[in-house]
Amino acid sequence: MLSLYRIDSMKFLKTTLVAAAIAVAPTAASAASIALDFFSSGQLSEARDAKNAFDYSVSTASENFEGFAVGTSTLNGLNTGIGTITTVPGNNPGASAIGITSESIVRNSTAFGRYNTTFSGQKWLDSNDNADVILDIGDTGDANRLSLFITDVDDVGAIAFQILSTNGVMDFVYNGTQKLANGNLILAMFDFGASLASEYTITLSIDAGDGFGIDDLNATVVPLPAGGLLLLTAIGGLAVFRRWKKA
Repeated sequence: MLSLYRIDSMKFLKTTLVAAAIAVAPTAASAASIALDFFSSGQLSEARDAKNAFDYSVSTASENFEGFAVGTSTLNGLNTGIGTITTVPGNNPGASAIGITSESIVRNSTAFGRYNTTFSGQKWLDSNDNADVILDIGDTGDANRLSLFITDVDDVGAIAFQILSTNGVMDFVYNGTQKLANGNLILAMFDFGASLASEYTITLSIDAGDGFGIDDLNATVVPLPAGGLLLLTAIGGLAVFRRWKKA
């Protein structure tokens, strides 16, 4: 009778393990993706709420540029809490470019529709009318999500704005078909699925004598899905069963 109980228990554990493995198997829904939410300059509070909802999990790294001196540039690579930021110079810098015009630069006041988005903060990173702002995501622990605010994109009309990943898994191109309002606010949300954020480089690209601001970058870890918890429970149960069988 005891032997039959052991056999039935083993079958149960095997069934549980199979079910758990199916639950955590990669699906199209878990693939890497990008989502953009558009807000007006007067909707910063609503944008923050949307960002907090996306960043609901454990934060592993962040950057709001408050720790940098005004005028700090990406000339030698700007080492931030999220990773290293570099800049590809533009071909036609606009009137808003300041300092080293071939580099992105930290500013602390509203400029040409670009501004700080950090609560009680002042500083933000200005693309300074350059072509590309490149974020090489660094050691963000187990983070598999990234969010950031982008201000004042495409307020001159019909400009392509691109967000590109290193390996092309998450290429996204926003082709402006009409002029957006000055000071518009975009919440960019990256979900890397089963991959780590540190495996990616994000490129924000716009090159038409226009610029944008970047602020409030945040890397987070999405909690283990229910299927993963089921798998861990099954493995733990199997270990207990084996110890009991040996005894």
